[in-house]
Amino acid sequence: MVEKKATRQRGKKARRRGLAAVEFALVAIPLFLLVIGIIDYGLLFLKVQQVTQAARHGARAAVLADATNGTVDAAIDLILSDAGIDTYSVVRNPSDVAGVSGGTTIEIQITVPTNQIALIRTSIVPIPPNLVAAAAMAKEY
Repeated sequence: MVEKKATRQRGKKARRRGLAAVEFALVAIPLFLLVIGIIDYGLLFLKVQQVTQAARHGARAAVLADATNGTVDAAIDLILSDAGIDTYSVVRNPSDVAGVSGGTTIEIQITVPTNQIALIRTSIVPIPPNLVAAAAMAKEY
């Protein structure tokens, strides 16, 4: 009698452990996807801040009295290379910062494709195709 009861209790414990493993598997997969999505979005927000910083840095370089397109590009490249971003495009308005008179607004716009930034490249987490940041400042007199 004692043996049957002990055998029955061991069977119940094994079933409970099996049920716990199944429940963990059902909960762990969505939780893992959620954590990966949060990390991916966090990385995307970090890169947005870095691209915005590069646009500001480029605009600050562009408004100096002795600024050239080369110095602006070097200032932008400094920030983006430190951020690990290799592929980007820069639009300057006006296109030649050296020929701008004092008080004129200069705008720097940087576009970075997100395919080089994304941690996971799936459609689970929707991300925009490009990150765009712009900064505008007035040229020094």
